[in-house]
Amino acid sequence: MTTLTPDARTEIWRQLLLEHAEDHAFVRAQFGIAAEPDYADRVLASHNTAPWAVGSIGVLDAMVLRDMVHGIRPGRVIEIGTAAGTSALLLARAMRECGCAGDGEPVVHTFDLHPWCYFDRSRAVGSAIDEAEPETAALIRRRVGVTAIDAGEEFAGHNIEMAFVDADHRHPAPVVDVLALLPAMAPGGWIVLHDTNLPAEADRYEKLKGTRVDWKQHGAKWLFDSWRHEKLVLPRHKNIGAIRVPADGTLTAEEFRACVDNPAMPWEMEPSPAAMRLLDL
Repeated sequence: MTTLTPDARTEIWRQLLLEHAEDHAFVRAQFGIAAEPDYADRVLASHNTAPWAVGSIGVLDAMVLRDMVHGIRPGRVIEIGTAAGTSALLLARAMRECGCAGDGEPVVHTFDLHPWCYFDRSRAVGSAIDEAEPETAALIRRRVGVTAIDAGEEFAGHNIEMAFVDADHRHPAPVVDVLALLPAMAPGGWIVLHDTNLPAEADRYEKLKGTRVDWKQHGAKWLFDSWRHEKLVLPRHKNIGAIRVPADGTLTAEEFRACVDNPAMPWEMEPSPAAMRLLDL
């Protein structure tokens, strides 16, 4: 097995970013801001990942998150699913880059159920944050042993303009996460969903590697595909997208019935009692 040098990996990522210039321009156009001629270099500088953080967002996901931060210019971002902390760092760097980081107080609030990284239990959740530059780490507040339900309760009424959901991808877990966050979200706020094309990504991996995987989970995809309100669908990169809370703020559990109560979308996990109360359609 060939191990890429850091320089070789960076060059592969650069080419991938350049091949997806259409996605970069598309996201920024949605928010009325211009594409950046040097966006690939800027994304690479923001997506400075720890070599061990193998289960983190990809460079194209980083591009989309960064562009959305620049477009929305949120005062705070809630993240559900910390893992290594790579995406929290990307969000914090993007907020600092566009002048949304304020006076140095935490602006990214990241929540995770587990105390360890899901892909490496020898590492504490968010370990990459501890290894990052102090000025960025100071912008991130970690909460462990908590879920989106806790986040929604803590920030209820705070009119959060942007959230990122990247936790349990088994159906209907992402639905629970979004429902739980609604009390905290601003009317017209955006919730970014990761792994919206995970089943196809799993199929591609299996064909490439000739081995079976256990992460062919449909939760984010089914939620994203069934969303009846405004959403951000990229022209090329399909494994990340965003759904928008209606501008009038009226969104109830009934909106999710087509996704949750659908025989064609069987549940892949058993929600907690608190989650079941949210799903009581």
